[in-house]
Amino acid sequence: MLEVLRILLDLLEIFYISMWIIFPAYLANAVAVPVSKGHHFHPIDGGRSFRGQRVFGDGKTVEGFLLASGIGIAGGLAQCLISPIFLAPSLAWHDLYGSILVPRVDLELYIASSPQALARALLFPPGAMLGDLMGSFTKRRLGITRGAKAPVLDQLDFVAGTITLSLVATGIGGSFFQLGIAYIVAILLLTPFIHRIVNKLAYRIRIKAVPY
Repeated sequence: MLEVLRILLDLLEIFYISMWIIFPAYLANAVAVPVSKGHHFHPIDGGRSFRGQRVFGDGKTVEGFLLASGIGIAGGLAQCLISPIFLAPSLAWHDLYGSILVPRVDLELYIASSPQALARALLFPPGAMLGDLMGSFTKRRLGITRGAKAPVLDQLDFVAGTITLSLVATGIGGSFFQLGIAYIVAILLLTPFIHRIVNKLAYRIRIKAVPY
């Protein structure tokens, strides 16, 4: 029974570490709509079309891209600054319950400030915005109108962009694919559910026009 409890606590710790890692991308993606709402920004595609459809659409703007990326980067840099506040109690809790699945070094590797954490702070947010942009481009090519549902694509396009841009930091170990497998799997599996919950909340408080 005690081992089952320790494994459950390990799963919570994997969730905690995974969310810490991906937070800058999540933040940029979450604020993209609110920072653009109600403003007459400049569409990235300049109103141009490709094969009879807008390249990206009016919802993808230069200012929205830059603001969301900037807010995500600021959030990631803030994480690096406050990481010592979280690292010490995280290590103490990890040692207290006696983790089975999570090596102690993972907390030091992912929660502590490091060149890899700095790379994630700088690359994950614009990567998320590039992924969102490519998702919009794909939807237009498929004839899916702005705001319409596109299962899987809606939930994971920004993660795909995050993964892609992070490859430039492979040399210092900052690539998404250089994370522990448990955290890669957790992020990929949990993102669609978290995305859905956040969007429903944004819809309820009238930040988003659709609940998905």
